[in-house]
Amino acid sequence: MTEQEFAQKVESLEAFAREHPTAYKIRAVLLACLGYGYLVAVALGLLLFMLLLVGLVGAGTATLVLIRAVIPLAQTSGKILQSISRAFWIKGTPPEGIEIRPAEAPELFAFIRRARKALNTPRLHHVIVTDEFNAAIRQIPRLGPFGWTSNYLVIGLPLMQALSPEQFESVLAHEMGHLSRAHSRLTGWIYRIRLTWATLSEQLDREGDLDINLIQGFVHWYAPYFNAYTFVLARMQEYEADQAAATMVGVRATSEALIETEIKSQFLSQSYWPKMFGKVKEEPVPPSGVFHEIPTAFRSALPEPLVTSVLKGLLATKTDFDDTHPALHDRLTALGFMPPTTGNSTHWSDHYQPAPLKESAAQALLGSAYQPVIRHYEQDWLKSVEPDWNKRHERIQKGLHKLAELEAKAAAEPELNDQDLWEYAALTTRLREADAGLPLLTRFLERHPEDSDANLLYGECLLEKDDPAGIGYIERAIEKNHHHTFAGCDVVLDYCQAHQMETEFEKFRLIALRHQDRLGMARKERSRVTPDELYPHRVHPEDVQALCQQLAAFPQIEIAYLAEKEVRYFPDVPFLVLGVVANLPGSNDQGKKAADQLLHDLTEKVEYPYETFVLLLGWHNQGFSSRFEAINARIYSKR
Repeated sequence: MTEQEFAQKVESLEAFAREHPTAYKIRAVLLACLGYGYLVAVALGLLLFMLLLVGLVGAGTATLVLIRAVIPLAQTSGKILQSISRAFWIKGTPPEGIEIRPAEAPELFAFIRRARKALNTPRLHHVIVTDEFNAAIRQIPRLGPFGWTSNYLVIGLPLMQALSPEQFESVLAHEMGHLSRAHSRLTGWIYRIRLTWATLSEQLDREGDLDINLIQGFVHWYAPYFNAYTFVLARMQEYEADQAAATMVGVRATSEALIETEIKSQFLSQSYWPKMFGKVKEEPVPPSGVFHEIPTAFRSALPEPLVTSVLKGLLATKTDFDDTHPALHDRLTALGFMPPTTGNSTHWSDHYQPAPLKESAAQALLGSAYQPVIRHYEQDWLKSVEPDWNKRHERIQKGLHKLAELEAKAAAEPELNDQDLWEYAALTTRLREADAGLPLLTRFLERHPEDSDANLLYGECLLEKDDPAGIGYIERAIEKNHHHTFAGCDVVLDYCQAHQMETEFEKFRLIALRHQDRLGMARKERSRVTPDELYPHRVHPEDVQALCQQLAAFPQIEIAYLAEKEVRYFPDVPFLVLGVVANLPGSNDQGKKAADQLLHDLTEKVEYPYETFVLLLGWHNQGFSSRFEAINARIYSKR
């Protein structure tokens, strides 16, 4: 199902669900049952087939020719049954974080009890605090497809630090609203079925020999169709959860929580965390107290330009099909929230400013757990950034030293060569100010107007200066080098959202989505190889020699072949296939263990010039050996 087909399907289903909500939910449940029913039917059919084979062999009525003919079918059937059973029995992984007990945070659990009573929700078995700017309900099935879930309330420490107690209570009520009105059973069940089909599809695509239309054809049709159908249900429940929150804490607190969650998330990502990580330029060790300082950052008014630009962009953003959460404008409209107009302003967002935070929800609700949680995530953050912090500091210092050399060279010479000019421009832009780097980038682009790296950097600098001409340079960079697609689109999308440029926003959103689709197709294309797809490689002789030197360190390798698979997606990025003939132990168990270890070492420890698929050659894949020899692909031999 293409993106356009998905969007059209969701739009038609949304219209149907608005007019016939009960009928829509019944159809969604029946569709889910269809998927489970198909898997059960296939599993039972394959099981009966295997039992029939065992019966024939046991009765002595099967001939040797028949046995040899059906063994591959039996093996394939067994693998399909294994894939189906794995997909059926998805246990789920409990969320990681610090579990909070009622005695530690009585105010938090008192609100949870009130919300349970008001919203008629089931029990929350665990309350977990994480280091993410988020809140969610997670349901972990204890009996696989049969449910009996453990309910987890997952709350992010930074989110609690950014909101007032009343605003955060709205967030909790929204999440708990997903458990009311039987959401817990229906949503959890639908979620597990979605995961079942995603898992099964991935397994079937990964197993190269499971090319059975009976399974794959149904999976590839059903999974995207089911995703589109239940997408509407998930979005309906977001609106219902907002209404549940408004019932608990009021429309104003719910609406302001939605607004300030978005604004403060942007503040942390665009201002607070870049400031913390920016200290690497001067400080060789990471700063301490980064989580402790978050509430302090919100005790004063946020920068007005940031608030205005972020809010305008959010309100201009339309609900799309990338996320089940509706856009902010639609959520506020559904709540009936009309913020007050200030003076003679034409729009309330021009003057909206979050009130300074007197006391954060974390301080008010976490009780005695607050300081231990802060210390835990402070230590986690330091452990995660310390290994690379000093290296980054040293790289920046070396960059500054190199920049000083290039500045002196530029002052002494009439013209820098291409390599020096590019390095001078890039270092100046990244380590000084964008304004200082623009003239240098202009000079480089005059020499090399099609250079993708220079176009990307120049476009980013222009957008940073609030010059929309940068969009054209970034678009050219993406056209010249697909590796710049996501980085370029991220910059342009942020700019367009802040400046309400809907046409350009939609254009680059589609560019990013299409690139994501192509990457998915490329991963699928490169997940399996057949002999007839192999052709002589294009690897430079020096790289081949370096690879052979690494292979020589494996005494069990007798012969090695290197070829290239002809690919449709991103053909400029070679996909190599390494075939190895190895001398391994003769016994089955020892040989399998040795083969698995060799395959692991060749995959993880050897450095390849490009992405490489590794094959151990033997009697079971003679077709590859013949193809390697036919295209003269041998690069290494001990004989």
